[in-house]
Parts: sequence; C-alpha cells; structure tokens
Amino acid sequence: MLIGFFTPKTMIIVNNLAGQSYVTTTYQKATLQAMGITLYEAVKSVEESQALSNIQHDHPFVLKVLNSIGFSSLAESGLTWLIGDNDDITLSASVLTTPDIPSLQNPELKKRLWLSIKHLKK
Repeated sequence: MLIGFFTPKTMIIVNNLAGQSYVTTTYQKATLQAMGITLYEAVKSVEESQALSNIQHDHPFVLKVLNSIGFSSLAESGLTWLIGDNDDITLSASVLTTPDIPSLQNPELKKRLWLSIKHLKK
C-alpha cells in the first residue's frame, strides 16, 4: 500500500514501477510531453533494433532536422536514428525511430517528429 501525496507525474512513474501494463497512443504521448511529463519506454531488444535500418546520415532532411535543434550531425547529437516499418515516432534511450524520409514529408509526421525531439535543443 502506498501512502502519501503523489502528483500526476509521480503517479505515472509509480504505475510503471508497479508493473502495470498499458499502451499509450501517440496523441497521449504528445500531450504528456507537452505538459512537461517525461515518458520512459522499454528499450527495444537487440534483435528488434537490428531489424531496423539506420537513416541516411547525410540526407538534406536529416541535416535540416538536426540543425533545427542545434546539431550539425547525428554523431554530435548522440542520437541513433533508425527507420521503422510503421508511422510510429519514438525516442527512447537516445534511439530515435521514425518512418522513412519520404513518409516524414507528411506535415502530421513532421509535427510528431518535432514534438519528440524539441527537448534536445541546445
């Protein structure tokens, strides 16, 4: 039994530590991040990460995104940017997973990408 006062931010962390399992939608994640709540997600397994491919580091779109947060290269940012097989955009343990570059031209996906990385801005 937990006794004490918990803010909503703390409750989210306590719920995760208690082993409760739930799925948050992309909208819910973006809303929580906009409220300043840091989200923690399980790190993908090595097998899952290897199934994804790295993004083209010197692509103009990649360089423009990195420049918008104050970095000139992926190496400088400390990020690993992987291409996933769906429209999910996640940032977990310095691993950014996004759809491929042509898909990221979609305004909604660009917005979700920005919401995922804006806190990294120098």
